[in-house]
Amino acid sequence: MLKGLVSIFLIIGLASPETAEAKKKQTCSRVYQIGVSNFPPLFSRDQYGKPIGIDNDLITAILKNSGCRFSMRSLTRPELASLLNRGRIDIALTVSKQPVYEVNGEFVLLFEIYREIAVRKEKVKNPFASFKEVYNQKDLKFGNLIGSTAMMKPEDEAILIKEKRLVKMPDAEGIFKLMAEKRIDAVVATPLITRFFRDKFKLENEIVFFREDVNPAPIGIILSTKTLSAEERKQLKDSIKQLRANRTVIEILKKNLKTDDFAPSVISDLRPPLNQPSF
Repeated sequence: MLKGLVSIFLIIGLASPETAEAKKKQTCSRVYQIGVSNFPPLFSRDQYGKPIGIDNDLITAILKNSGCRFSMRSLTRPELASLLNRGRIDIALTVSKQPVYEVNGEFVLLFEIYREIAVRKEKVKNPFASFKEVYNQKDLKFGNLIGSTAMMKPEDEAILIKEKRLVKMPDAEGIFKLMAEKRIDAVVATPLITRFFRDKFKLENEIVFFREDVNPAPIGIILSTKTLSAEERKQLKDSIKQLRANRTVIEILKKNLKTDDFAPSVISDLRPPLNQPSF
C-alpha cells in the first residue's frame, strides 16, 4: 500500500511542472493590444491577409510561452504615441527611444543601430564624404516620416522645411517611392528601412549609403505603465532579454530583410560597436 502511494506521489510530482505550464497556457485570458508600424519590413500583410514582418515575428516570439493572445493595430508614429499615452495600447513594437513614448511607457532595448543616409548616386559629390558632410549638402532634397524625431532632429527638420528641402510622408514606402521617381534625393533612416526599400524598388544601382559612426539610435519596445502591471512588465522584459541573448532578434531581422548587409550597423549583445562608416 505504502509503495503504491509513493508511486502515485512520484507520478504527480513528475507530471506537475508540465501540467502547470499547460494550465498556464490554457488559463491566460489576457489579450495584449499591440501597436505596430504601418509599413514593411516592420509590419504588413501577405496576399491572404496574414500579418507578416519584424513586428509580427517579435511579438510572437515574446509571447510564445505565455499562452496569451494579442491583437495588432497598424499605426502611424503620431497615432502610436497618442494611443499608448491614452492607455489604448499595451505594447508598442520596434520604436526608437523618445520622450513622447515614455510619458506612460517603459522602454526596453532590443538593439542599437547607426543611422545612414541613402542618396541618389548622381547627387554624390564625394564618395568618401562623412555622414555629416552629406547631411549638410545644400542641394539635397530629403524625405522623412511624419512624427519621426529619432532619425531627424526637430531643429534639423525645421531648417530643411524653411529651405523647402523636405518632403514628409506617413510611411516609409511612400518616401522611397518618391526616391525611385527622382522627386527626392536622400533619406535618413536605419539600414532596416533603407536596405529593404532599396531592394523593393530595385535601387541597387541608383543609391549609395553613408553611415553615421557615432550616437547609434536605441531601438526597442515600449511597455505601457498605464495598462500593464509591474509583474507583467517583468515577465515581458525577461522574455525580451532571452531573445536578445540567444540572437533570436538578429535572426528575425535577417529573415525579414532577406539580407544581412545591415549587420555592421547593428549593435547587439554579441556585436561590439563599429567606428567606421560604410559606403
